[in-house]
Amino acid sequence: MKRQLNQEIINFLNHQSDFVTSEQIAIELAVSKATVSRHIKEINSQFRGAGDTQTILSKRGRGFKLNQGVYLKQDNMTEESAIEERCNEIIKELLFVAPKRKRTYDLYEKFYVSESVISKDRMIISKKIEKWGLNLVRSNRHMSIEGNEKDIRAAIMETVLNLNQTTDISALEEYSNGLNSSEDFLFTIQQIEYASTALGISINYPYNISLFAHIYVLIERIRLFRHISPHDQATILLREEKLFSPEIYSVCKKIVDNIGQYIGVVPNDSEVVYLFEYLSTARISDDATERIYIPKSNQVALSFIERVSKKLNKKFSRELFQELENHIKYLLQRLSNQVYLPNALLSDIQVEYGDIFRAVSESSLEVEEEFHLSKISEDESGFICLYFARYIELERKKVNAYIVCTTGIGTSELIAVKVRKSFPMLKIVGVTSSIAIQKIVECMDEQIDLLITTIPIIQQVDIPIVLVSSILTNRDIESLTHVIEEIVNNG
Repeated sequence: MKRQLNQEIINFLNHQSDFVTSEQIAIELAVSKATVSRHIKEINSQFRGAGDTQTILSKRGRGFKLNQGVYLKQDNMTEESAIEERCNEIIKELLFVAPKRKRTYDLYEKFYVSESVISKDRMIISKKIEKWGLNLVRSNRHMSIEGNEKDIRAAIMETVLNLNQTTDISALEEYSNGLNSSEDFLFTIQQIEYASTALGISINYPYNISLFAHIYVLIERIRLFRHISPHDQATILLREEKLFSPEIYSVCKKIVDNIGQYIGVVPNDSEVVYLFEYLSTARISDDATERIYIPKSNQVALSFIERVSKKLNKKFSRELFQELENHIKYLLQRLSNQVYLPNALLSDIQVEYGDIFRAVSESSLEVEEEFHLSKISEDESGFICLYFARYIELERKKVNAYIVCTTGIGTSELIAVKVRKSFPMLKIVGVTSSIAIQKIVECMDEQIDLLITTIPIIQQVDIPIVLVSSILTNRDIESLTHVIEEIVNNG
């Protein structure tokens, strides 16, 4: 039975009069500190008070404390929460047996609710599963979920394994162990390790999460149905996949064979195709990416850069194009194969980089139309957004500084060493003497943001100047910090 760890944390904090550390909570509940932090974040995202007040307060160095005022008001939300939890439970049960039917009585026996409540639940459930293009079918006192096998598995990955909220593969252990023994979790981890070793690559987030979820759900589905054919043209697709990348195909075939031996059921060959689509669309390494040619990937990347640049009124470097194109190659494969890749960081991206995300989302719609692509989801737009955000963040932090002293030698080099150590965001683009400063500034006007000098500069220059001592004292560092912050903020 899956632990109700959220409630256990709340119960523990409810009996504490002061702040307690994550380590204390972890010891009391026999879990890791990372698990405690993850569940507290989940609690605060689900329940908030007026003015976005958190249910569990946190203070650096002191730990966590239950906000009694917010917690007591949650009693008013009990019924709504119960409905949400009940509907989610029904969805999970129906997804695992889909498209088979289950008796409505069997589904609701443990909830003790009336027919009118069940009728309302059906509308809620129908609305929830629309996200994956699935339908709730009701007939002869039975209920079932019907749809494409890919969509059914995508729904299981998100609703059961919480794939859309998971950034650490260890977090999946808790969700998976709630379904069965830890053996399936360990077996699935071993398959990812095998793929990584066999291909000589590192499978990182979010692809390791997605691959884990796919293998794990594949095991559960085969146990229930013996074999499933996600593809109508599996034979043709299988031949194409072998030609596309025989190395990756071999790894997928071996993993599917391992699954057959593990559960005692030989999977259908179409499962190799299905697994291949996940593994081949993961950006597993830059070297692997460069060996793959995907038509239009460079045009699509350029289109994104041009559109986002115009919307944000911002220019981006050539390096962004190279990195973005590598990502676009796998994005186009996912769109072609209709592979769903959830973005566990999406909500954070939307909050932290709202303007950039909106520009990318608008550009995604335009790029879809321009290149006749399948719909680019918000999750995919979120991944693309991070490429633009990264370069904007780097640009904001980059400050080019020139160091000036009497001779331009010796003392300025010493200061340069100290400045680099104290201010990593500074880029020392050169050192010079006071005599040469005017010429340097005229030649490099747009490349210098700051002059750091040990002597007063009499020339008129339109650049911030900070006068420091040759030994760079704490007072000098404070002055530099203030000026650098102004430069960065005025960007």
